[in-house]
Amino acid sequence: MAIGAEATASIAVGGYCFSNINGDAGPLGKSATNPLICPYSELIYGPEAEALMVVSDATLNADTNYILSTSGNVPESMRRFLNAVNGQVTWTDVTADALITVDLASMIINELPGLILAFLHVAPDILAFYPAPLKYIPDPDKEVRYQVLQSIAAQKAASFFDAIMGEEQKKDNVVNFGDAYRFTEDERYLVMGRRNSGSSYPEEAKDQEEYAFYEANGFEEVGDSRLLYKYVRRC
Repeated sequence: MAIGAEATASIAVGGYCFSNINGDAGPLGKSATNPLICPYSELIYGPEAEALMVVSDATLNADTNYILSTSGNVPESMRRFLNAVNGQVTWTDVTADALITVDLASMIINELPGLILAFLHVAPDILAFYPAPLKYIPDPDKEVRYQVLQSIAAQKAASFFDAIMGEEQKKDNVVNFGDAYRFTEDERYLVMGRRNSGSSYPEEAKDQEEYAFYEANGFEEVGDSRLLYKYVRRC
């Protein structure tokens, strides 16, 4: 008999737990429940003795996360979670092998406002982050256009400084192309090195994985500026 469940769970500040479980107990039917339980919550809020019994070892991987490997009897929180799948089924002796990822990067982001307050005595209203661009190969046609516009900008600058220094020579029927050319808004941004209006580097240079991580932690991009921000929530 195949049984199973799809579930999500979370723990808020103060240890408040919440779960959303869609269970399938085969002939006993399906269920949808929202118990105030989170599996392995002992690892976060204790009791400490239970947490120590759960963890078999902990290792730090090459990036930003701890991987907790557990084996053997599951904690009380997990049994209560399983029992909430279907009220007609009671789980007693349960063992499991589990890998639990503790996201340190998200933890640091969540703790950062408190750290700033503790060490700098300033309560931030907003957090901002500017991700570095990836290495990329620019479009050749765009690069040619960029070089042409830079040349025109150089002509304009040279004429401007010549006028200031009194070195401009009047020549009849001669028009300086740089002086006559009028940049569009996007061309001005291009000459400034911003590549396009509102953007500091092109879309293909964005680290999509990094952006996805920050967006999952509540950050938003300011237009197409590549600047990410997040308002700090206070209780």
